[in-house]
Amino acid sequence: MKKQTPLAIFVSNLTNDERHEIIRTYKIFEENGSIGDEAIRIYTIKFIKELNIPGDMITFWMVTLANECFRYYYDEQFCEK
Repeated sequence: MKKQTPLAIFVSNLTNDERHEIIRTYKIFEENGSIGDEAIRIYTIKFIKELNIPGDMITFWMVTLANECFRYYYDEQFCEK
């Protein structure tokens, strides 16, 4: 069994609606280069606070969170459990 990272566990505990909203707002962030208080930022802040990660790298963690959401659906679709 593959060991899950704290971020993978965080994402797996989200609902489908939450993951979809993170992905949707990440696409806006990606297109505009910035974003306000949308799901991608809100859930990133929640995650980094849970792990006591400094907030000065929020952009990095926003991208990483979105990628983990994409990975969640990829693994669900194409990888054996």
